[in-house]
Amino acid sequence: MEEKNYSEMLLEVIHEGVLILDQDLRIQMASKFYYQSFYTTPEETIGKFLFDVSNRQWDIPELRIALSNVLQNDNQVRNYEIKHNFKEFGYRVMIFNISSVSAKQLIIVAIEDITGYKTAIEQIKELNNTLEGKIEERTSKLRSLAAKLTMSEQEERKRISDILHEDLQQILVAIQMKLNLIEWDYEKGKTKNFLKQIKVLREYTDSAIDKTRNLSSDLSPEITKSKNIKDLLEWLVAWFEHRHNLNITLNTESDLQIPDKEIRLTLVHIIRELLFNIVKHADTDQAVIDVSRKDLHGIKLAVIDKGNGFDVEKAVSHTDVAKKIGLFNVEERLNYLGGDFEIESAPGKGTRVTITLMRALTD
Repeated sequence: MEEKNYSEMLLEVIHEGVLILDQDLRIQMASKFYYQSFYTTPEETIGKFLFDVSNRQWDIPELRIALSNVLQNDNQVRNYEIKHNFKEFGYRVMIFNISSVSAKQLIIVAIEDITGYKTAIEQIKELNNTLEGKIEERTSKLRSLAAKLTMSEQEERKRISDILHEDLQQILVAIQMKLNLIEWDYEKGKTKNFLKQIKVLREYTDSAIDKTRNLSSDLSPEITKSKNIKDLLEWLVAWFEHRHNLNITLNTESDLQIPDKEIRLTLVHIIRELLFNIVKHADTDQAVIDVSRKDLHGIKLAVIDKGNGFDVEKAVSHTDVAKKIGLFNVEERLNYLGGDFEIESAPGKGTRVTITLMRALTD
């Protein structure tokens, strides 16, 4: 009696599904955890043939084989995994450990439900695969962006080279020729037109200085040091009005600050590219820039024109068209910053490009 009470106490506290069977595979005892795990009661279990309990849901071919081996060979089954979809319990993955107690002519069946563990492992694998896919996708996008930035850098270098060759170099050559003429006249004693020639030299020199200043300003404008988005855009508006006769209406608040220099410069480059698109393709000299706060730290900016417009679907689906109007550069630069953009346009209806950056502003 004491031995039975001890066994019952043990089955009360053990944290595992345990069944004790006789040689006819009738259940003599079961652990409390078994009842809880498989939603049954002692009345439905004790004294019943194992394969009849719970509407015969334990009548599993793999379990029959394992118990037959134990009964016939008086041995043990260790860490035997069985997967089964119970009608009442649902899908389970279980580890069975089965031992025969010859002296008592009993069979102990220990059932460890590892469904949660297996599910967690599968979820982790799936998450790893998803993360690897996202990392690969992100890496691919960064490589693509790096390649396009390199191409953009090469184009900028070519533009600078053209300015140096076609403008500054020609001016310097003209200055050199004029100096040679002055030197030749001086040697011949012809000093009558010195002042006039010096005035021409001064004009050439002023022109060279002006082009150098413009080039320096284009490459690294001082205004980009300002954190105020209104200051940056006012400079950009003035630059386009002066260089390209594009009249831009700017609507913005005065207190929008962007502390991150990389975001400021990228935003300026994106807006400048959109404005260049208007100059090159829209056939209009009017544009609008609207800027507003988006939630607490976000900024929403729209570049609008009433020009030619275009078919957005066609532009997105055709690489050459998208490249022509700079869509790829804008999208990839914004993706790099965690931003987004939307294009609204139609032939003859103008274009509206809306940019959103959610983490750009100070409080």
